[in-house]
Amino acid sequence: LNKIDLLTHDAQAALAQQALRHTELVPISAHNRSGLDVLLARIDDRLGADRVRRQINLDSSDGKLLAWIYRHGAVVERADDPDGHIHLNVDIAYADLARFDKMLDARQT
Repeated sequence: LNKIDLLTHDAQAALAQQALRHTELVPISAHNRSGLDVLLARIDDRLGADRVRRQINLDSSDGKLLAWIYRHGAVVERADDPDGHIHLNVDIAYADLARFDKMLDARQT
């Protein structure tokens, strides 16, 4: 663990070069907050790597499935139409999407 704010300018430059070669290394400064934007972007990339955006349409009577989606996914957009249908755009992990599809298939058989 490097304390980047205590490093010499040359050591900071060397660390920056090392970070270019190793993407898991993100030098950040507690003093001037440099590097935080890169760190947050890398965290976001890693957390979203196993997710997909999916459009899901449900009847308003499918409360159990709707609650499941809200628990396991991130609802990005929701539109309810006058006919009682709910249209969702959801960011969801592939594993959860597979579980959801199985639950949906089981309801339709």
